[in-house]
Amino acid sequence: MIDGFRPEVLTVTGGEGWLTSMRVPVDLAEQEPSAVGVSAVPAVPAVIGDETTAREPELAEQPGGTGPGRDPRWDRVIELLDPEEPELTALAHTLASAALPVPQDGYELDGQGWQAELAWPDVRIGVVRAPRPTGDEPDYEAEDQKHAFTAERPATVVTTTDEDLRGALESGDFGRWKSFLHPTQAKLVERRYSGPARVGGGPGTGKTVVALHRVRHLIRQLSPGHDKPVLLTTFNKNLAADLRSRLLELGGDELLSRVEVSHVDQLALRVVREAEPGNGKQAIDDGQAVREWRALLDELGEDTWDPEFLHEEWTQVILGQAVGSRTDYFRARRAGRGKSIGRAERAEIWQLAERFTQRLDRLGRQTWDQIAERAARTGGTPGQVALA
Repeated sequence: MIDGFRPEVLTVTGGEGWLTSMRVPVDLAEQEPSAVGVSAVPAVPAVIGDETTAREPELAEQPGGTGPGRDPRWDRVIELLDPEEPELTALAHTLASAALPVPQDGYELDGQGWQAELAWPDVRIGVVRAPRPTGDEPDYEAEDQKHAFTAERPATVVTTTDEDLRGALESGDFGRWKSFLHPTQAKLVERRYSGPARVGGGPGTGKTVVALHRVRHLIRQLSPGHDKPVLLTTFNKNLAADLRSRLLELGGDELLSRVEVSHVDQLALRVVREAEPGNGKQAIDDGQAVREWRALLDELGEDTWDPEFLHEEWTQVILGQAVGSRTDYFRARRAGRGKSIGRAERAEIWQLAERFTQRLDRLGRQTWDQIAERAARTGGTPGQVALA
């Protein structure tokens, strides 16, 4: 993270961090005076193999401590740290007592929403948590983070030497082309998954075709019957009709009769009504919800936040990730949100979101995103395999 961090220092530390026996001088002469004011780099927990040994903070490093030159604004930063991360808290006390400048907490490193626990962006220094695999279970979030920071992803290039593709193109049968499954896609269709799986790709890369063939593959594994054990959902009502038509072409009535094809909002509303028969709340769209946000902010005399921003933050991050507590919101990724916010700002947004949901409850209203979130928690139809 620091341009002046020499390769030989990384070699000594195994490329993993600091040693308590080392001090690395960093030339900050060219930085703004307000960003520095540091005479030495404080001790940081030592990394030994896979174990991290945190130094116990001294008396002056305890909450509310007043070490020489300690900025009292550190107290607010430490207050907002994850209580389940005692080593991080100990580190923060150490840095505060060493009179380091107050960092930006929860600083978002990029558009993918990955956070540094503490960050000094002006000098390109940040503290991030290390991956934590559990037994044989890898740390999937760390894996996603690794992919998010990959500068370039390999592109799939299909040339005219691909005989399978050539045959589909030269057949002149557009219907066949619409359902053409390339051998590389067939691997995704036929793979056995131990849990949820996500297939990504840009427009026209064949995601829908893979989903249709996956439906047929699943149905072929089942015993004959008249139930609908496979669910295929879409966000577009018109696409739902198209999917039914394409399933009919792919496998006839025998296939289509075993699949439930549904628009996701209709599905969510049905699930919630079945689980909450007394729920008579009115469903409102995004435009109506933004107007309610604006009314709430006016009532509170709050002019810091834009109602559209708050609504998107609430739907995309809080509801979208089923965030159930302030602590979980502090940890949540905000991929694609544009505006970077720290923990103090997240604390304000969380409080406003609680007030907003209380307001909707009083008015007897609910948004479609709330319905979807509750439907996801309910779990849907037992034994049904879902594809979206």
